[in-house]
Amino acid sequence: MAIIIEIESSAVKSRSGVSAKGREYTIRDQDALCFKPGSRYPDKIKVNVPDGQSAYQPGRYELHPDSFQVSRFGNLEIRAVLSPLPAQKASA
Repeated sequence: MAIIIEIESSAVKSRSGVSAKGREYTIRDQDALCFKPGSRYPDKIKVNVPDGQSAYQPGRYELHPDSFQVSRFGNLEIRAVLSPLPAQKASA
C-alpha cells in the first residue's frame, strides 16, 4: 500500500534567515495530510516545496520512490517527492 499525501490548499509558507555559517536560506512548505496504511486518521504534515518549483495543487498524491535516500552517515532520509494519483486511485 502507498502512503497518500493530500494537499488541501496551494498556499505556500516561506521562512528565511541566515544560518550559523552565514549563508542565507529560504524554506518553502505547504500544509498537507498524510494517510498511512492501517491508520484510521491522517497526520498533519508539512511538505517542502523545492526552489524553482510551483506550489503543489490541491489533490491527492503518493510518495515517489525517489523520496527515500541514504544520508552520508548511512541513515534513511525521506524528502517528499510527490506524484499525482491517477483518477481511479484518488477516490480510494
